[in-house]
Amino acid sequence: MYSTTDGVTWTLTGTPLTNLSGGGYVNYLYDGSKYVLFTTSSTGIIATTPDMVTNWQAMNVYEAGDATATGLTGGVGSGLIVSQSGAPAANGQFTPATTNGGFLHLFVTGASGGNRQWGILNSVANNSAFVSGSLSATTNLYHYFEIRYVKNIAATNQFDVYIYVDGVQVGSKFTYQFTQTTDTTGLFLIGFQRSGCFTAIDDIYVTLEDGTGLSGNLGQINIVAQRPTADVQAQWVPTGGTGTNASAVNQSALSSMSSKNVASSNSGDVDVYSSSDTIPAGYSARAQLVETYFTKTSTTAPVVSVGLRSAAAETDSAQITVSGTTPTYASVLSDIDPNGNKAWSTNSIKASQFVLNHIT
Repeated sequence: MYSTTDGVTWTLTGTPLTNLSGGGYVNYLYDGSKYVLFTTSSTGIIATTPDMVTNWQAMNVYEAGDATATGLTGGVGSGLIVSQSGAPAANGQFTPATTNGGFLHLFVTGASGGNRQWGILNSVANNSAFVSGSLSATTNLYHYFEIRYVKNIAATNQFDVYIYVDGVQVGSKFTYQFTQTTDTTGLFLIGFQRSGCFTAIDDIYVTLEDGTGLSGNLGQINIVAQRPTADVQAQWVPTGGTGTNASAVNQSALSSMSSKNVASSNSGDVDVYSSSDTIPAGYSARAQLVETYFTKTSTTAPVVSVGLRSAAAETDSAQITVSGTTPTYASVLSDIDPNGNKAWSTNSIKASQFVLNHIT
């Protein structure tokens, strides 16, 4: 890296990239506090600097080669990759594990013949997939995929894997051994492939559903799930659950289950739920996001909203008219406590409540 003030005299400011294999910088972004530079290197190196002159930091993310499987070529996706050890090499490069699984990849191809193919592969250049299918690329161009990893008690580092497409579980679970049972230093890394394919990935969420066992940083943000566990006010009618309205809407993150819900046919009905989930010690709360799905079950299109309540103050989402039977996503995001318009605290987060409003 060289810097210059006049375009004539150049000063070496540092060599943050030590293994730029056949690539160079292609672009940069500024996030308000630092520049992030991207390379064409197959090793996926990026570098950051606050002023393009000083304090260069190199960061490496392993990038697998394009994954291929029977009938699934030329796509993009993301996957969990296991590093061989907990620390990167001297050049900052993580070494992927080669024993056991080590790699699990969501693969989505471009539209062909009116269909978009997808699958879950267990390696690159593979000829098989654990789960695969196709989606109409003409009926709906937009879909969301959810991959859920549930700890399997049979073996250390072993997970039951589920795939959801548009909130519906597809196929059956499969069990995957990511790394050896004796491995206590390997890291689970999330890798996103580059591709020239016209398949866009937008809005990627990573969450631990139980909110426990969090250690270290998940990028810049740690996401802790909170779910309704008790009724504060129950005016809607529950289906499923254990008898309370809160249990009927206590579901897995980003999923919509028709077997569990609450329903209302009366304008003005309001449900309020509290949560017993806690924030891990040492974490500072920055914002709360409340998410839900609404669907119409009669000939009338209801107007609804979802809210976040703190003491007597409430922040609501925009009012949404639910005009169809396909679940409609609604959310409210608050980076300040509406009770006093101040920063959230651990105690105010714990005391906050979730609200469902049937407006008309």
